This record gives sequence, C-alpha cells and structure tokens, in this order.
Amino acid sequence: MLNKLMATTLLALALPAHAADFRSEYRIGMDESAFRKANEQYFEEGLRLVDITVSETRGRPVIGAIWQSYGDMPAPSAERTKSQLERVFLKLDEAGLRQMGERLGQQGSLVEVMDAYVVDGKTWFAASFAPPNDSTMQAVGAFLTIEQLREMREDAVANNNDLMRIDAYGQGGSMKVLPAFVARGESEIESKVLDSTLNVGAANVAMYLNDMHPLSISQFEVNGDTKWLAMWDKGPERDFVLFDRGEEIREKASGGGIVIDLDSSAGDDGVYYSAVVQKPR
Repeated sequence: MLNKLMATTLLALALPAHAADFRSEYRIGMDESAFRKANEQYFEEGLRLVDITVSETRGRPVIGAIWQSYGDMPAPSAERTKSQLERVFLKLDEAGLRQMGERLGQQGSLVEVMDAYVVDGKTWFAASFAPPNDSTMQAVGAFLTIEQLREMREDAVANNNDLMRIDAYGQGGSMKVLPAFVARGESEIESKVLDSTLNVGAANVAMYLNDMHPLSISQFEVNGDTKWLAMWDKGPERDFVLFDRGEEIREKASGGGIVIDLDSSAGDDGVYYSAVVQKPR
C-alpha cells in the first residue's frame, strides 16, 4: 500500500519559483517538544509538513522539518490542526509503518512525508499522514529499490507528476529509497550515488555546466560505508549545504533562500545537516 503512487489525490501545487502565494518555513535542531510546538503553530497557520529528518543522539531524537502552503489549500481550523498532530510519528519500525499506513489509509489518511534513520544498527521511520480524505501535498513511495523507483516514476510522469526529493537508507547491504513526488510535470532529472562530500561538490560543478541545479540530498550507510544520494534538475538555481551544524543553512535562509530539502546525521559531537536551498529570485 505504501509504495503505490496515488497520483489523482495530489494537490495541484506550483513550484516555489512560480507561486506568488507560496510559503515555506523550516526549523532544525528541535527536540520532540519544540517539534510539536512548531507543528501546532504552522498547522494553525495552514501549512503542512513536506519534509522531516530525524537523528537520534543520547537516546533522544533531534528533528529538522520543512512546512509549506499554497493558496488553494484547505483553510486551517482547530479540528484540522488536531487531526494533523495526531498523524505525525517519529519512531516506527518497518512493520509499524506498514500497519499505521493500512490503519490510517482505511480512514482516508494517506502518508505524505517519510524519513529513515538508523539507531544502533536498526532502521526507524518518521512519517506524517494527510488529514482524512484530504488531497496530499505529495505522493511518497516506501522501501523501494532503484528499479522500483524507476517504475514508480514512470507512473508518476504519466500522471503529470515528478520527483521532488528522495531519502535513502541502507538495508541488507543495498540502498533503499523513499521518494516524494509532486504535481509539477515531467522534469529533466539526474541522480548520483557518491562516496564523499568532495565528490558531491565535483559532480555539482559538472551539473551546473549543464544547467542542472541541486534538488535533494541524502546521506546513508551501506556495509559501514557512508554514501550520498544527490539529485539535480533544470529548475531554479539552488545550492547544496553539506555537513553543516546549521550556520550556513541559516545564513542562506536569512538572505532570502528557501530550504526545500533537509537531511541529518548524528556525529560524536551532535547532529549535522545537509540541505538544498533555493536562491532568492
């Protein structure tokens, strides 16, 4: 159920470069309490979660997230806020995520945000589901191989949708992905799996020369080796921010940049973030 594209349920979203009524907010370094308060604030203002990243340090989650809204979205209400808060989960295993997806799906509530993270060798998932019988902000796929992703993208493109971001994680010595699709029509997209931030930077230079710009970034491990899944498209100009404590992301955002993708990893001295930030118009 979770890896089936529900193209007809997507909101008709415009991309940030073209939407005068588009609003985007982000926060990083949140504990559970701060994350709930941020959700309460932004849900009450009519925004929805579109991206979440979780890393666990000292037994506690550290959360980053992006919320967005468009002018044709349903009006906020106390009932909608309560419903949205009840549909955000920070730590589900694969079986739990599948069960939650089936249970909420029967209520007309579809998953629209997912993130995978590893704690002591075990993979956990964070997820957010749309309010019951609402159109989703984006369609997501779960537990996919690259071949399954290709098939899902073919279905998406046939329904005038395409990729916006991909989260990757290692499982059984191979890469699995959690893609997110939005209603933006087919795009020219390139992706690469790279083994260092240096190689991400080098690939980005080559992509820039072909008028391709960063779209999403995800750090993961396979057999103990750190990898990066990077994605580019021919959209607006954007920058990668890699292995940052938050200073560079905040600097770019304070200058008018829009954070469109977040990823995080737990280090010995805290949480580090990677991001894609769209440049001001």
